[in-house]
Amino acid sequence: MMKKIYFLSPALLIAGILSAQTPEFKKAMDNGNAKYKIKSYNLAIMDYDAAIKIVSPEVDKLIASKSVLAPEQKYLIEPYELRANCYYYAGNPAKMKLDAEKVLMLDSSNANAKALIAYNQYKEGKKIDGCITMQAQAKKGSEIAAIAYKNCYCVNEGAAIVKEASGLNAVKKYDEALPKIDKALLILPDSGYVHAERGIALLGKGNSEEALKSLNIAIAQSQKSYKAYYNRAQIFMKLGKADSAQLDMNMCMKLNPTFYDGYYFRAQICEDLEQWASAIFDLKQCVKLHSADGKLDFRIAELYHLKQGDLYEACPYYKSSFQKGYEVAQEMSTNCDNPRYMKTHLKNAQKGGTK
Repeated sequence: MMKKIYFLSPALLIAGILSAQTPEFKKAMDNGNAKYKIKSYNLAIMDYDAAIKIVSPEVDKLIASKSVLAPEQKYLIEPYELRANCYYYAGNPAKMKLDAEKVLMLDSSNANAKALIAYNQYKEGKKIDGCITMQAQAKKGSEIAAIAYKNCYCVNEGAAIVKEASGLNAVKKYDEALPKIDKALLILPDSGYVHAERGIALLGKGNSEEALKSLNIAIAQSQKSYKAYYNRAQIFMKLGKADSAQLDMNMCMKLNPTFYDGYYFRAQICEDLEQWASAIFDLKQCVKLHSADGKLDFRIAELYHLKQGDLYEACPYYKSSFQKGYEVAQEMSTNCDNPRYMKTHLKNAQKGGTK
């Protein structure tokens, strides 16, 4: 004889789950949640205590048997989870930790409990690890994680790491900078500044493709980072995209109109595009910022002379270049008032180049 197999309808299953929550449990939870909502955390703890007293035998049994918590049993850990939050707000980290650990024994993916354990790590001195986990759980939607992250000033922890990495980038120690930047990104994943520093490190290591990705993110997240535009422009030039590089440099100089390296690099881009007047303009800005550099004057003179055929404009810059000690300009400075000489000695005029 075949055995009869009975299937419970969804309605009966739900009824069974709800019946597991006794009226006393539900009342305690409702009272605790109402007090939690108005931030009366110490009073809420008392109600969660009552709820936990009801479910603790079953919870302890599940933990002892190392059973996996079924979805319909989630209500069993809810009072522990909320009481742990209350202990956090009430400033009782020891009891907070006990509740969070119990929750994780039955639900290892619980974001709130993970965040509170991370907060405890932070308080014990493991600040970076704590901040990384709090940020990760906040990204998963944990409200308590976002609050703890803020209260622990994790932004400052991340900023300190990326500042150190930025210093390493400045001295071209890109291999040392990159791991620090990647760690900082785990704390500050939405920081354009951190992504920009990552782009700099990758660019320094010769990984233009990955550097471009990081700088694209940096600019998307923070359109006020002039260095991000500057470094992306360098990548565009390496890729032979001078027009795109120029657009980035225009934005870079708009954000920081006193950036010497920016004017100098944009002048190179303009020369590549054969925009001589624009190149001269940028080099003149460089002269204003570094007035003692005679090489700048010489380069301006060459652009006037060799690219625009304008000896009248070139002569003052040849002379100024030599006066500032740039010896390559001596012959041109001495003879630049003689147009005939200038026209017959272009080989000498080109000494030093325009690039």
